[in-house]
Amino acid sequence: MLRIPGYEITYPRDGSMALAMAEQLPRILSAVISENRWLKRVATRRHFDLVISDNRFGLSHPRIPSVYITHQPSIRLPVAVRSLEPTLRAFHIRIMKRFTEVWIPDWAEEPSFAGELTHPPRLPHNFHYIGPITRFGRWDPSRKLEPGKGESGREEMTWDLCAIVSGPEPQRTILEEMVIRQLRGAEIKAVVLAGRTEDAERVEISPKVELFSHLPSGQIEQIILRSRVILSRPGYSTPLDMAALGKKAIFIPTPGQTEQEYLAGRLKTLGGFVIQRQDKFDLLKALKEAEASSASFPSSGVAESLDDRLDALLPGQLQPVGSSQ
Repeated sequence: MLRIPGYEITYPRDGSMALAMAEQLPRILSAVISENRWLKRVATRRHFDLVISDNRFGLSHPRIPSVYITHQPSIRLPVAVRSLEPTLRAFHIRIMKRFTEVWIPDWAEEPSFAGELTHPPRLPHNFHYIGPITRFGRWDPSRKLEPGKGESGREEMTWDLCAIVSGPEPQRTILEEMVIRQLRGAEIKAVVLAGRTEDAERVEISPKVELFSHLPSGQIEQIILRSRVILSRPGYSTPLDMAALGKKAIFIPTPGQTEQEYLAGRLKTLGGFVIQRQDKFDLLKALKEAEASSASFPSSGVAESLDDRLDALLPGQLQPVGSSQ
């Protein structure tokens, strides 16, 4: 396995997210240049057939098919500086043109999941919509799930609430502390997944509440399936995960993260999911609303398959995704 340093972006506890990002821009651009040099150096020894970049600007190569995956080709800015969005969008298009293809994990037509985030006014010619993706399997809008059902057909839920509080600091810790504070003394059987990958600690917060600092993806899926309601940030992938698993959810956008704020507003308009601001967080109220909700999710169903895209880039070299060897 080869490791490459992340961009090490830091997020403010209070104040302007846009200003914080602007201050870090020189360091981010330096990291982009460094990772591009790193790829070209490593590629001379490893002879890659394909490079897939998960939203990393510098991982394109002039002689190797390179794919850029982004769920936000239209980067959302705070209202105070929204007039700069066309300039930022033009810069992003220049980045995307460096890659052989750009893959956007959303539906190609409305109704789509992310609306304006994935359907900007302009895109480079090399873009392809590959449909929503989730870590819990391929997205299937016709999938009918009955999570938590045993052989008897009765619900076998273990927890009333699963709170997933991963994400950048310091907001991750702020949300974790708020959730635990409101869970203490409440008659709610809950599990808190803290998203601290540096350890694998289990802590009993109270007789009805337990906290895991980190768990493998398979165990997280089982906990989600056996929980009545999920609480988390509305990052791009999490609402897709919840919809794929058929779960009711409470979403609390990270203050100042415009992508999450936009998605939260879109999900609230669509209905089905409960949205609360962090400074107005009321766990008992949100849980009651979530239990009474019935999630709806946008789906035009129009997208290209990953098999087709991979075959176009590497003709004859790969078996279809999911086929046996």
